Amino acid sequence: MSLPQPLPRVPTAEEIVPAMHGIINQFNSVRDQILKTTTPSIATFSNTMFPIAHVENATQGELGMIYMLQYGSPSLATQEAFNEARKLYLEALALWMADESFFKLLRAAKEKPEFHMLDPESQHLLEKELLKHKHIGHGILEPDELEEYLKRRTEIAELEKTFNQNLSMENGGVCFTLEELDGVPGDELAKWPDGQEVMNEKHEKKRFVPFANGGTSAVLTYAHLPETRKKMFLADNLKLKGNKPIFEEIV
Repeated sequence: MSLPQPLPRVPTAEEIVPAMHGIINQFNSVRDQILKTTTPSIATFSNTMFPIAHVENATQGELGMIYMLQYGSPSLATQEAFNEARKLYLEALALWMADESFFKLLRAAKEKPEFHMLDPESQHLLEKELLKHKHIGHGILEPDELEEYLKRRTEIAELEKTFNQNLSMENGGVCFTLEELDGVPGDELAKWPDGQEVMNEKHEKKRFVPFANGGTSAVLTYAHLPETRKKMFLADNLKLKGNKPIFEEIV
């Protein structure tokens, strides 16, 4: 009986970029070794896909933890470090996917008789990796067309980053009187402490209900007054107007 695996370690802001460099270097080292020692005539799952799968398995925990910090950390320094690390990874990924030599090795490995002797999971893994390369144009697009496609994909990824950043940093909400919030359970109201209450011009207490952290959901679910639910619904759907042109550019 094996012992439980230790919990994944959360990197500090200073460790994120070096950790990403380490992950990228591991992939580069294995890919370089494959390209130096393997040709299409001898390419198989074992010498082409398996080494990549081994690195993916070894790094996926650390990579996943870094990406989790995009949404899980309120620290501005951590967010900035993640953005830099993400850019490094996307640039490396674009270079890997643009490599026609590696695509030819994958295609040759699938065409070998040994492919049909692999277990279903290994067959699926090789087919999935080959399909990823075909989806970006290998075997279809000319080299200059492939380069342009990858360039556009990288630009879209940057727009997506800005879009998601705006979402994660959004801190808007709506002010309601306690009467307008009639029906909302006390445990929900307690999430918005007294310190967030404000007074309007009629000297009525108003409580600021954030869109995030379940605020919108609580009002739409429990508030008795239809006017309250409508006000919250419309405000929530009209937030982040700055994301509209970003979305249009992506499309």
